[in-house]
Amino acid sequence: MIKIIPVAGLANRMRAIDSALALSLETNQKLEIIWEMDQLMSCRFEDLFKPIKKVKITNTRRLPLIYRKADKRNLSLPHFLRTIKGYEYFSNERSAALVNKKTNLNDLITSKKTIISSYSRFYPNPHPYQAFEPIDELQQQILDHTKAFNEHTVGIHIRRSDNTKSIENSPLSLFEQAIRKELSKNPNASFYLASDCQETKQELLEKFGDQIATDMSPVSRNSREDIQRALVELYVLSKTSKVFGSYWSSFSDTACHISGIKNITVRKV
Repeated sequence: MIKIIPVAGLANRMRAIDSALALSLETNQKLEIIWEMDQLMSCRFEDLFKPIKKVKITNTRRLPLIYRKADKRNLSLPHFLRTIKGYEYFSNERSAALVNKKTNLNDLITSKKTIISSYSRFYPNPHPYQAFEPIDELQQQILDHTKAFNEHTVGIHIRRSDNTKSIENSPLSLFEQAIRKELSKNPNASFYLASDCQETKQELLEKFGDQIATDMSPVSRNSREDIQRALVELYVLSKTSKVFGSYWSSFSDTACHISGIKNITVRKV
């Protein structure tokens, strides 16, 4: 049995789960997703996605002690409990180090009881994100947003909020340059903009008008509806022909990997 604890935001969690799905299939082990509803994820897994075949989903508002990171604050009790119950534990740092060493995680899973806590891609999936299917309500919203898309529709993802690396390396001026360059090559181009910053959306709408489509609903992570809206934006981006994405953004990467389109990272040279 593999238990995956996906952490951080939506795209990070999807990436970790997608890795665990491939790992469980490769090692012929059952998979359970421990989905914590915390300050970055204010909804259940089932509020976003349909059930994944043969995968158990456990939603929790607070991780049981055995699943938490062992540190001085909890007197390393999680490590003690895992040792007693025979669990092998892989933190995000441990699994990432193995990837960097090009060590296959499946070669190290000798125990039948494994816990992985991660926000990263720790195992390759030859069919990325195919197991994820948004619930019908959200799927309809995705269809409504994309019904006017064509082969000339380009996605734009501008990450702001608390992502300082993205703000510093992918300034708005570079996105404006990318849009103008695309329009100079193809005057029929249209754009779909996803962003966690209302001011950014408003500024680009004022400059490019109806050539840009976007959702001007308030952006937050404080409710189920906020996370659902983010998921819709993720899949709408995946339906474009390519994406001008932000540096250091798992959201841009995930949107492109869902459908295999090109992610052009807009960043300072």
